[in-house]
Amino acid sequence: CENISDVMTLTIWKAPVAYAGTDANTGAGQSYQVLDAEAYNFGSISWTHNGTGSLTGANTLSPVYTPAIDEMGQIALVLTVNPLDPVCEAATDTMIISIEEDPEIVLDKRTVSVILNDDGSSDITFEFNVENSGNVDLHNLSLVDDLNLTFPGLCNVSVISLTSDNFNVNLLFDGTTNTEILEAGNTLVVGEKKAVLLTVKITNCEETQTSFTNE
Repeated sequence: CENISDVMTLTIWKAPVAYAGTDANTGAGQSYQVLDAEAYNFGSISWTHNGTGSLTGANTLSPVYTPAIDEMGQIALVLTVNPLDPVCEAATDTMIISIEEDPEIVLDKRTVSVILNDDGSSDITFEFNVENSGNVDLHNLSLVDDLNLTFPGLCNVSVISLTSDNFNVNLLFDGTTNTEILEAGNTLVVGEKKAVLLTVKITNCEETQTSFTNE
């Protein structure tokens, strides 16, 4: 009998490797781009997530996740790396984006005008500019101005007017016994700016009191 032989070819595929990147933090409403993800031995890649926001570049190694309005907490981005040949299993890895609040407010106060009256009194108008420079809406704002600290000594201070086109102001504010400028319940959304105008009359100051600091 003759010897009979046959040949088979065994192809060994490298298993796919997935690395979704390190966990990260971002602020509310701020997009986050993955920059350190890696994949090897793959035919295609894709990303999925469990958030309520949107994901662009889901078939690349550098996708961008944009949180939905008011979305907070931890969002899982899952990288799936599909093999070169379907005989191999896909590889997956997960990274976590933590969306955190970062409240921040900016207050700028300036002197708008100074009127020197014939009776020796002065009418001074101040402007308070308030801006929400953080990433979350701000509620129940408080704005305090103690005029006793600005005009010490024998000076008498009285409020002529307190107005705002945007805020609800405290009509009981007198700058001395009641130093709260705003009523309760005022809000400032992200990126919003609002202003308050305060006009006071200064009388009976000592002759040596010629300059004041109101911060």
